[in-house]
Amino acid sequence: MINRGEFGTKTIVLRKTENGIEAVGDKNVFIGYKIGDEDSRHGVFAEWKYENDCLEFINDEYGFFPVCYYQDDDVFAISTAPLELLELCKVKELDTAAIAVFLRMEMFLGDMTPFKGIKVLPPGISLKYDVNGLSITQDAMAKEGAKSDISLDDAIIKFGELFQKAVDKYKDAGLKKIGLPLSGGRDSRHILFALDKAKLDVDTALTTMAQAPKPDQDAIIAQEVTKELGINHVLFDQPAISLEQELEKNEVTNFMSLHHSWIVPVANHLEENGFDAIYDGICGGTLSAGEFLTKNRYDLYKAGKYEEIVDDVIGDDGYLEKMIGEENYKIFNRELAVKTYAAELEKQKDFRNPIAMFSLWNLSRRSGAASSWMILQRKCHVFAPFLDPEVFEFLTSLPVEYFLDHNFHTKAISKFYPQYAHLPYENKDAPRKKVKTSEAITQSLKLLFYYLKNLGGGAKISFRFVIMRTIKGLLFPSYYNEENSMHYIPIYLTHIEKYLTKDKPE
Repeated sequence: MINRGEFGTKTIVLRKTENGIEAVGDKNVFIGYKIGDEDSRHGVFAEWKYENDCLEFINDEYGFFPVCYYQDDDVFAISTAPLELLELCKVKELDTAAIAVFLRMEMFLGDMTPFKGIKVLPPGISLKYDVNGLSITQDAMAKEGAKSDISLDDAIIKFGELFQKAVDKYKDAGLKKIGLPLSGGRDSRHILFALDKAKLDVDTALTTMAQAPKPDQDAIIAQEVTKELGINHVLFDQPAISLEQELEKNEVTNFMSLHHSWIVPVANHLEENGFDAIYDGICGGTLSAGEFLTKNRYDLYKAGKYEEIVDDVIGDDGYLEKMIGEENYKIFNRELAVKTYAAELEKQKDFRNPIAMFSLWNLSRRSGAASSWMILQRKCHVFAPFLDPEVFEFLTSLPVEYFLDHNFHTKAISKFYPQYAHLPYENKDAPRKKVKTSEAITQSLKLLFYYLKNLGGGAKISFRFVIMRTIKGLLFPSYYNEENSMHYIPIYLTHIEKYLTKDKPE
């Protein structure tokens, strides 16, 4: 059984008064979806109820539906929109450790948000707030599967069977118009083949053209796949970097993600064309393909050398100091970032595949989920079949050695859907895409005017660094083509500063 919740931003603010608790906002909420009965913790959802001066909240076992909270002496509030909680903060400022990591890893870790005093609620919790205060019990967090001794070949077959079973569960969801974001990789393709086998008709596959200089492999390969299956396919072209999409992404995700602006056109299309559900491949690569897993990182994990893993992942700081300026670089320093990151890595040390679990609870839960349930889910449900409890339990029960060559998922798809085994996957070594001169000039001018208007006193970005490079991109399109991704952080920090200083006197 699939139970679907409501849409939209949800917030409740509780204030202690002499007469008890005063509640303002959404008092009864179920958002996201559940797999199973009303007491189930499977799916991706958040649910709360306020009555008799008491708020009770539960979420799914993975905590993938983003919900944040704020608390001070007199106020407790939860919201799917952290910017609404920012309005309650007595002091609006950035979380130094969170931003130190974010500037290097381009994501937030654990319960961190960019805002000091605002945190993300943990996975699988039961929360209660009343006149006696706040209590949180983590009573339903997803657990690693019991260690399995199944052979590699049998594991590949069983994974295919369990994933098909997971997709079959959506037959009774009452869906009328299904969309599928389709790339040139494995996760979305596996979903497509499983939907086809379950006779759940996909109305449209949706693919975004790559933002230069990335090659257009997603579009090329997705066209081959949809042609083979006879499915309608919509392609979305977009510039290498769109200021408008970056600003929209920042606000829709409440600054929870640096990336994913490329998915904004897909979200608009889904809303405008009446889709009631899509399937998202989130966690597919993490759980079944050894994404980010290398033997060196695994060996370092076993040896407890967490800071060495961090150095391996983030590399050097490049031009970060020049970008944000010497004083800001001291505040958001590398040592703080490394220690914060290493502490989060250590939390996963007892898992069979700690790299996968770190990625699940951080990259997927914090960055990927922002794309899925903050951008894409407007009036369209987002289902995540790789988070099916049986699939999760099985994949986390397997030896880490099964994933080191990164071929487990590919073999499972070919084995279970042999009629499509001939279809190619993306070629990551394909020629890089070039930006049109007219686009480079147009986008560089937009960026230049944006920086000139918004970079001022208190900015976390070096005016000289950004302006000089933006002008260079305007004059030399080839430079813009290779370096346009440099603008993500300056746009983000300039934009977020407006919310931090909104109520401050001039």
